[in-house]
Amino acid sequence: MRFLFRLILFVVIIGAVAAVAVPMLVPADYMRDQITQVVKQQTGRDLTVAGETSFSIVPDIGVRLGQVALSDPPKMSKGTTLTMDALTVNLRLLPLLSRQIEVKQFVLERPVFDLRVDKNGLQNWDFAQVTPVEPARRVVQAQAGGLAGAQLQNLRLGDVRIMDGTVKYRDERTSTALQVDAINVTLILPAIDEQLEAKGTFDWQKEQVAINGSLDSPQSLLANKATPANVSLTSSHMTGTFKGEIELGEVPRAKGTLNGSSPSLRNLAAWLGNPVPTQGGFGTAALESVLTATPQAISLSPMELAMDGMKGNGNAQLRLSGAKPHLRLKLALDKLDLNVFFQPAPIDVRATPRPASAPQGAGQQDDGGTQPDQSLGDFIDQLNQQDEGRAKKSAPLVRGWSQRAFDFSGLKLIDADADLTTNALFYKRIRVGKSVVKAILKSGQLNADLNELQLYGGQGRGRLTIYGDRAVPALGAAFNIAGVSALPIMTDALAFDWISGKANFTVAISGAGRSESEMVRSLQGNGTVRFTDGAIEGLNIPQMIRSVSLGQIQGTQRSSRLKTDFSELSGTYTIQNGIISNSDLQLVGPLLRAGGKGIVDLPREVIDYSLEPRLVASLQGQGGDTDMTGVVVPIKIKGPLDNPRIQPDIEAILRSPEAAAKQIGEVVKNLKANKKNLGGVLDNLLGKRGGGGQQTTGQAAGEASGQAATEQPAQKTKPEDLLNQIFR
Repeated sequence: MRFLFRLILFVVIIGAVAAVAVPMLVPADYMRDQITQVVKQQTGRDLTVAGETSFSIVPDIGVRLGQVALSDPPKMSKGTTLTMDALTVNLRLLPLLSRQIEVKQFVLERPVFDLRVDKNGLQNWDFAQVTPVEPARRVVQAQAGGLAGAQLQNLRLGDVRIMDGTVKYRDERTSTALQVDAINVTLILPAIDEQLEAKGTFDWQKEQVAINGSLDSPQSLLANKATPANVSLTSSHMTGTFKGEIELGEVPRAKGTLNGSSPSLRNLAAWLGNPVPTQGGFGTAALESVLTATPQAISLSPMELAMDGMKGNGNAQLRLSGAKPHLRLKLALDKLDLNVFFQPAPIDVRATPRPASAPQGAGQQDDGGTQPDQSLGDFIDQLNQQDEGRAKKSAPLVRGWSQRAFDFSGLKLIDADADLTTNALFYKRIRVGKSVVKAILKSGQLNADLNELQLYGGQGRGRLTIYGDRAVPALGAAFNIAGVSALPIMTDALAFDWISGKANFTVAISGAGRSESEMVRSLQGNGTVRFTDGAIEGLNIPQMIRSVSLGQIQGTQRSSRLKTDFSELSGTYTIQNGIISNSDLQLVGPLLRAGGKGIVDLPREVIDYSLEPRLVASLQGQGGDTDMTGVVVPIKIKGPLDNPRIQPDIEAILRSPEAAAKQIGEVVKNLKANKKNLGGVLDNLLGKRGGGGQQTTGQAAGEASGQAATEQPAQKTKPEDLLNQIFR
């Protein structure tokens, strides 16, 4: 601003001197030559007036110079700092008689301020050696005699206008180029030591901006004193105001209150030439702060901001010196909704109801009652038909993983050191409570330490690293989460609503990919899980075992009124190419033990898992014996993650029917020895049935046990006879 102000003032004085010389009847050409000579002596620059020079005396003294140009400094290559089609100056006559210069009208027509930094760092607007008052005095003294004593500090400006002006900026070192067009500004200055007012418009990137401002004293500003100033800018993309002080000393400085707002921060950034790389967010925004700015740094402290429905306060310091800008940020947010930034149509997690504890799959029924019994043969036929139908279909369709390419280019534009706290954090359907994050961004690599995470009734800590500096973006993460409510967190994070209870997780993963889909397919890692005092939601596994023992397949679809309680469920897992594998699952509960193994294929969003629940002769739960002997009815869980099929593994049962019958007999025999608490446990665990001539679980198991016990040892057991007894 200093160079532009001095340049305009320099032109004003030249015009004033020309007008003062008019009453002395100095020839126009001679006066023009004298002015150019003085400019050359004082600046080393060439001032040319290639157009017509004309004068007027009535009603005011005036001069018009056509096709004016001011060259670059002599140390720079040939060029011009300022050109204009015409310079018009009108002075009031009576104030001249009182040794005052009062400019009635001063108009620059189509001026072009061509500001340039050459390859050596020289600036063509550097007027450090120029003293504009001195050449004016010399010309006045030489050409106007007694008017030489006129004090230019009494200069008064009336109607000062820039018409259709242009400001260009080029830095040949970095190939940076900026341009402001269609500058139409009016200045009013009653006296050089009084308030200067400015009002007008200009075009930036083909958008018009309105400017209004005031400066308490240009004289004070030119004397390198802090001077009160007000500036406001308004466009279709933003509104901003500054009220404070500016100083043009050795180090230019501005300090004051800054207020700004934008209907779309994304559009504003694109308009300013720094488009935001992500696809979502950066909508309505507002900022209020105390600004301190120098050429080396910008500080906003304290500051309050709002964006996309989020609010925060804190402070920020942006260091502009060095190879790359560096941001130091401390910010406290009421919430951080990441959905806004990573999705084109963000999910409003606050308005989206959480799924029921065991939601139904498409086409499933859940009336809370039992479903019609099927014979074993009918059930197997039904499975075969479904398998044939699935065989005709292609591989499962990837539904949830985006193919949109990641764009981490923004991480390379700036280095940063940030401390962030938020009362709530949302990502997709995941909800996190109070969080404390320490983030360091350097050369495109982001390291975020999550030192405190309050989520789903528990606590967590972890670290996330994003490698945005690589040709193929990559990430690494390690988290330790304890005491969380399993059902809501797994439902929200994985759409997996099978397990309730308290959960502890550890996970360490890494991956690389150009999109979310590629990233998921590359995931590697491992972890542990442990659930306590919970349930497998939607299934009553002992009831399924009971149904199979009666020869009826029932309850193979999930129901919100069914569950299998357990005291502990734990295991470890590995991740390879996005496929989660587990082979050591253990479930412990009253009368029930279970082992399991299988995979969860995240890229294809399918599960293929085998669960082996066993009825055992033990009423102990957590901390009890993990002996895995007992009645086994394997269960297959297979299909899409959001709607898998759950069915007894009939083939596994048919492979060893004698073993199944023997196991049933042993379990019943052992349970009869512990009758004290057996009745209530069986009723609750297996689901007691009565009426309609149906056998109870105890009756069915007892008959099966009794029949097996009375068989003659020498008699060979026929498989078909055992099946008729067990599955009738």
